[in-house]
Amino acid sequence: MLDGTAEALANNEDVKELYLGGHGAERKSFPEPEELQAEEAVALTHYDNLETRSADAREAALAEALRRQLAHAKAQAPHYARVLADIDPVAAPLAALPITRKSALIAQQSADPPFGGVVVTEPGMLARVFVSPGPIAEPEAAATDYWRYARALHATGLRRGELLHNCFAYHFTPAGSMLEGGARALGCPVFPAGTGNTEMQARAAAQLRPRCYSGTPDFLKAILEKADELGLDLSSLRLGHVTGGLSALSARLVRRSPTSRVAELRHSRYRPDCL
Repeated sequence: MLDGTAEALANNEDVKELYLGGHGAERKSFPEPEELQAEEAVALTHYDNLETRSADAREAALAEALRRQLAHAKAQAPHYARVLADIDPVAAPLAALPITRKSALIAQQSADPPFGGVVVTEPGMLARVFVSPGPIAEPEAAATDYWRYARALHATGLRRGELLHNCFAYHFTPAGSMLEGGARALGCPVFPAGTGNTEMQARAAAQLRPRCYSGTPDFLKAILEKADELGLDLSSLRLGHVTGGLSALSARLVRRSPTSRVAELRHSRYRPDCL
C-alpha cells in the first residue's frame, strides 16, 4: 500500500472494524500506518516471474498452452476426441471451442464411469478421487500443488514456515486438499481442521497459533465469536483466504472481534489458474 493511503485507512472509521485486537497490554484498536504498509508489502510481492510478464507475453503463452492442451485432449481422451473431431487445435480460436456443460458431464459419467471419458491419467498416478455435488467425479493427480493454490495463498500473504488453519472440507469435495497442496508447496505446515466443531476450532487456533485461515468467511466469523466467548487469544491469525459470501464483509465477518487482528482477507473462486 502506498504511503499516505495507509494513514488514510488508519483514520477511516469503516475500515477500522476490519483490523481488531492485539497482544495483551499492547493491544491497539487498529494497526499503525507503518504496520499496515508492511503487511501489504508482504502480501503484494510476486510469487514468480510469470506475474510480471507483459500482457503480450502472457497472451502468447496462454495461446500456446491452449493449443498443446487441445491436441493432447483430442488425441488421448475419448470425450474430447468426439467433441473436437472437427476442430483444428492449432488454428481454432477460443470462441469456436465446444463447451461441455456440467449437466452433460453428469450424464456422461453416469453412462461411462468413473470420469465420462474426460480423464486420461492412469489410476495409479492419481492421489485422490473426489465426488462433488452433482454428482461429479473429480481426479487429483499425484503432483505438487495440483490445484495451483500456492499462488493464491502467496498473494494472501502466507509465507514459508507459517501455519495454515484449513477449514475447508476434506471429505468428498477437493477444497481441503486444494488449500493444503498450495500451502505445502509454499513450505507451510497445515492444520487440517475441516468443518464444524467451532469450540474445538477456536481452542486449537489459540494453542497452535496459525498465521492464516482458509475456509468460508461465515465460519471464520463463527470461530472468532466463539473465541470471544471463551476469552481465547487468536491474535496470531492475521491472514484469511476465503471463498463464498464476501458481500458486506466488514459487517458479517470480523466486526468487533477483540481477539483477532485479521488484517488481510483474499477471495478466490474454485480454481485460481493463472498460467
